[in-house]
Order: sequence, then structure tokens, then C-alpha cells
Amino acid sequence: MPQSPRPRVAALALAVGLVLADSSIVVLALPEIYRELDTSVSGVTWVLVSFNLVIALAAVPAALLARRVGPGRSAAVGLP
Repeated sequence: MPQSPRPRVAALALAVGLVLADSSIVVLALPEIYRELDTSVSGVTWVLVSFNLVIALAAVPAALLARRVGPGRSAAVGLP
């Protein structure tokens, strides 16, 4: 009997939601970053682009780790 794709879809939706929430926090901080660093709008844009790039680059190794050791144990790595 084939396994239902619902848990995978739910996990993917949760991951996308967390990335969007993280990006929203950075977007809210952009005016303060703009003032504190005394930079241009293009400089502040690079902050957001860099943040999203780091998140995207970390997603692939995290997914490989979750497949190798299991999602529960790989999630525990990020807990203090």
C-alpha cells in the first residue's frame, strides 16, 4: 500500500512558512539596518538577498542530514 504524501506536504509547508517568517523579520529590521549602517538602499537589499541565500544553502545539507539520521534526531541538533 503506498504511503500518503500528506506528512511530506505538511512538512514542506511548515518549512516554507518558517522561511517566510524569518524573511519577514529581516524585512522588518531593514529600516533600522539602513539607519545604523548608514548605507544605501542597494546595500540594504544585499542584506536581504544574503540572508535568503544562506537559508537556501543551508536547506540542502539539512535535508540530507534528515534523510540520513532521521528528522527527529537532525532537528535535535539545532536545540540547545
